[in-house]
Amino acid sequence: MGCKIYNHNCYIKQAEVGENVSIVVDDSSKLIIEDGVIIESGSILVADNSIIKIKSGTYIGKKSLISATGCSNLVIGRESYFNQINVHVFNKSKMKMNNDTIVHDSINIDVINNSYMCIDRNCIFNSGYISVYNSAKIEIGINCTFGERLSLYVEKQSKIIIGDDCMISINVSMITGLHHIYNSENEKEITNLKPIIVGNHVWCGANCQLISGSEIGDGCVVGAASLVNKVIKANSTCAGIPAKILRECNIRWER
Repeated sequence: MGCKIYNHNCYIKQAEVGENVSIVVDDSSKLIIEDGVIIESGSILVADNSIIKIKSGTYIGKKSLISATGCSNLVIGRESYFNQINVHVFNKSKMKMNNDTIVHDSINIDVINNSYMCIDRNCIFNSGYISVYNSAKIEIGINCTFGERLSLYVEKQSKIIIGDDCMISINVSMITGLHHIYNSENEKEITNLKPIIVGNHVWCGANCQLISGSEIGDGCVVGAASLVNKVIKANSTCAGIPAKILRECNIRWER
């Protein structure tokens, strides 16, 4: 195996773990690596009553960093492929990547402070950053594809929900609850924490931005460089800043 392992709470079966992989697991935690897993290089940290499970047939490329700390859980599904991935799950948080998740380039994911993220099976990512903070949630359905420079940011008990079979183009951002806004007279917080909801089979063109209150119905197409901040009816096309419906309830698109 050849890797550096600190502590004995590692259950590594017939896996190939490179000599430049550092694995640290404290006495309260557990790391499970199933048969057929390949880890080229990088580090894995599991601490403070946490669990990481990497299921069979998964490939993790060079210089990847994976950690679960502070009573957190991370599960990586079978037959997944990560060219490079940096995942940090911290402080009572949970993350699950289901089978056949693919990252072609490099992606950074932080799930922090009682937050939750789930990526369903057969999803493909290229590059980007995903941040889930402070009791927030992201759920991504099956068979979704994401272009380069993806940005997903959610915080403060808000959520981003993406349905099945969505096609998200390059440089798309979805942001809700990220910054704090207050009424200057009484200091009451007035941050817009409305969720972002993307239905099934939605196509978002390049450079789109979805902000708090976006709700895109099934089968929609969002034109390139649009800003969405409201409800878009199912099977419609929309575009603009802010996005306006161009054709309503009668379109169908294919990959």
